[in-house]
Amino acid sequence: MAFYTETEKRLRLLDRQRRALDMRRDAVTATAVDLVLHHGQELGPTARRAGLTAHALRQAVHAHPEIASILLGVPEG
Repeated sequence: MAFYTETEKRLRLLDRQRRALDMRRDAVTATAVDLVLHHGQELGPTARRAGLTAHALRQAVHAHPEIASILLGVPEG
C-alpha cells in the first residue's frame, strides 16, 4: 500500500486538472474556429466568449486545414 504525502497528492491533482483543462481548451478552440469559419461569427467577440485571446483564435483559424492551404498557396484537390 502506497502512502503519499499531502504535497504529492496535491501535485497529482494539479496534473489531472491541467490535463482536463488542456482537453477543454482544445474543444473550446475547435468550436470557436468552427463558429468563425462556418457560421460567420466575428473573431474578437467569439474569442472573448470562448475565453481565448483574439491572437490565439486567429492562429487557430490560420492553422485550420481549409485556411492553411489558402495561406500557403497550395491548391486544394
